[in-house]
Amino acid sequence: MDNRYKTIIVKIMQNKITEEELKDEMSLTEDLKFDSIAFVNMVVMLESTYGFSFDDEYISFEMLKTVKDVANYVKLKTA
Repeated sequence: MDNRYKTIIVKIMQNKITEEELKDEMSLTEDLKFDSIAFVNMVVMLESTYGFSFDDEYISFEMLKTVKDVANYVKLKTA
């Protein structure tokens, strides 16, 4: 799987972090300080970039807590 999801997260963070600094275990809310607007932007950008639609239940911080959760979901949807 490619790492475009990391590029998207870095872009949403307005380059406050680099792809090299972005770690799988980082929490979207605690470490990266995502709010609901950032989260929705990420969902829209991932859908556009990878060409899939998020299942409604995955559009939540409870289902996608970490960078690794995002990576695993993208992998699942693009398999």
